[in-house]
Amino acid sequence: VRLLPRLAGVYRAAGIPINLRGIDFEHLSARFQEAGGSRFLLVEGILRNIASEPLRPPKLRIALVDAEGHPVYGWTAQSGIASLAPGDVAPFHARLAAPPADAHAVTVDFLPDAATQSP
Repeated sequence: VRLLPRLAGVYRAAGIPINLRGIDFEHLSARFQEAGGSRFLLVEGILRNIASEPLRPPKLRIALVDAEGHPVYGWTAQSGIASLAPGDVAPFHARLAAPPADAHAVTVDFLPDAATQSP
Protein backbone atom coordinates (compact mmCIF):
# COMPACT_ATOMS: atom_id res chain seq x y z
CA VAL A 1 0.00 0.00 0.00
CA ARG A 2 2.93 2.36 0.63
CA LEU A 3 4.14 1.79 -2.92
CA LEU A 4 0.67 1.88 -4.53
CA PRO A 5 -1.65 3.92 -2.27
CA ARG A 6 -4.47 3.74 -4.83
CA LEU A 7 -4.83 0.04 -3.97
CA ALA A 8 -5.79 0.80 -0.36
CA GLY A 9 -9.50 0.42 -1.21
CA VAL A 10 -8.86 -3.03 -2.68
CA TYR A 11 -7.10 -4.17 0.50
CA ARG A 12 -9.90 -2.76 2.67
CA ALA A 13 -12.55 -4.47 0.52
CA ALA A 14 -10.71 -7.77 1.00
CA GLY A 15 -10.82 -7.24 4.78
CA ILE A 16 -7.08 -6.60 5.09
CA PRO A 17 -6.42 -3.89 7.69
CA ILE A 18 -4.26 -0.98 6.56
CA ASN A 19 -2.14 1.09 8.90
CA LEU A 20 0.49 3.22 7.20
CA ARG A 21 1.23 5.25 10.31
CA GLY A 22 2.38 2.37 12.51
CA ILE A 23 0.25 3.59 15.41
CA ASP A 24 -3.10 2.14 16.48
CA PHE A 25 -5.88 3.64 18.59
CA GLU A 26 -7.19 1.50 21.45
CA HIS A 27 -9.89 1.92 24.11
CA LEU A 28 -11.34 5.14 22.67
CA SER A 29 -14.03 6.75 24.79
CA ALA A 30 -15.87 10.05 24.97
CA ARG A 31 -17.83 11.37 27.93
CA PHE A 32 -19.20 14.60 29.28
CA GLN A 33 -17.77 16.27 32.38
CA GLU A 34 -19.08 19.10 34.50
CA ALA A 35 -16.55 21.47 36.07
CA GLY A 36 -17.02 24.96 37.46
CA GLY A 37 -20.55 25.16 36.07
CA SER A 38 -19.37 24.36 32.52
CA ARG A 39 -19.83 21.26 30.41
CA PHE A 40 -16.86 19.62 28.68
CA LEU A 41 -16.42 16.69 26.33
CA LEU A 42 -13.47 14.49 27.29
CA VAL A 43 -12.07 12.18 24.58
CA GLU A 44 -9.57 9.57 25.79
CA GLY A 45 -7.75 6.56 24.47
CA ILE A 46 -4.47 4.75 24.12
CA LEU A 47 -1.94 4.92 21.29
CA ARG A 48 0.07 1.77 20.51
CA ASN A 49 3.18 1.68 18.32
CA ILE A 50 2.80 -1.37 16.06
CA ALA A 51 5.88 -0.48 13.98
CA SER A 52 9.39 -1.83 14.39
CA GLU A 53 10.88 1.59 15.04
CA PRO A 54 10.25 4.44 17.51
CA LEU A 55 7.58 6.86 16.26
CA ARG A 56 6.35 10.34 17.13
CA PRO A 57 2.54 10.44 16.97
CA PRO A 58 1.13 13.20 14.75
CA LYS A 59 -1.59 15.61 15.86
CA LEU A 60 -5.04 14.16 16.46
CA ARG A 61 -8.07 15.14 14.42
CA ILE A 62 -11.27 14.89 16.45
CA ALA A 63 -14.68 15.34 14.85
CA LEU A 64 -18.20 15.49 16.25
CA VAL A 65 -20.99 14.28 14.00
CA ASP A 66 -24.77 14.53 14.24
CA ALA A 67 -27.24 11.62 14.20
CA GLU A 68 -27.06 11.48 10.38
CA GLY A 69 -23.26 11.35 10.39
CA HIS A 70 -22.71 14.93 9.22
CA PRO A 71 -19.84 16.83 10.84
CA VAL A 72 -20.92 19.50 13.31
CA TYR A 73 -17.56 20.43 14.83
CA GLY A 74 -13.93 19.43 14.57
CA TRP A 75 -10.64 20.31 16.18
CA THR A 76 -7.05 19.19 16.40
CA ALA A 77 -5.14 18.25 19.52
CA GLN A 78 -1.66 17.16 20.45
CA SER A 79 -1.45 13.66 21.90
CA GLY A 80 1.07 14.88 24.45
CA ILE A 81 3.29 11.91 23.56
CA ALA A 82 6.80 12.79 22.39
CA SER A 83 7.77 9.30 21.19
CA LEU A 84 6.61 5.69 21.33
CA ALA A 85 9.09 2.81 21.23
CA PRO A 86 8.07 -0.32 19.28
CA GLY A 87 5.24 -2.06 21.13
CA ASP A 88 4.81 0.75 23.67
CA VAL A 89 1.46 2.23 24.61
CA ALA A 90 0.60 5.65 26.04
CA PRO A 91 -2.68 7.31 27.02
CA PHE A 92 -3.95 10.52 25.46
CA HIS A 93 -6.85 12.83 26.15
CA ALA A 94 -8.42 15.90 24.57
CA ARG A 95 -11.04 18.16 26.07
CA LEU A 96 -13.58 20.44 24.39
CA ALA A 97 -15.45 23.18 26.24
CA ALA A 98 -19.12 23.68 25.39
CA PRO A 99 -19.57 20.88 22.82
CA PRO A 100 -22.43 21.40 20.32
CA ALA A 101 -25.77 20.05 21.51
CA ASP A 102 -26.44 18.25 18.21
CA ALA A 103 -23.25 16.16 18.46
CA HIS A 104 -24.14 12.48 18.44
CA ALA A 105 -20.81 10.67 17.98
CA VAL A 106 -17.07 11.28 18.04
CA THR A 107 -14.40 10.17 15.57
CA VAL A 108 -10.66 10.30 16.25
CA ASP A 109 -7.95 10.08 13.61
CA PHE A 110 -4.56 11.53 12.80
CA LEU A 111 -4.23 14.66 10.71
CA PRO A 112 -3.88 13.41 7.13
CA ASP A 113 -1.06 15.75 6.14
CA ALA A 114 1.00 15.18 9.29
CA ALA A 115 3.32 12.26 8.69
CA THR A 116 4.36 10.10 11.61
CA GLN A 117 8.05 10.59 12.07
CA SER A 118 10.83 8.63 13.68
CA PRO A 119 12.21 10.66 16.59
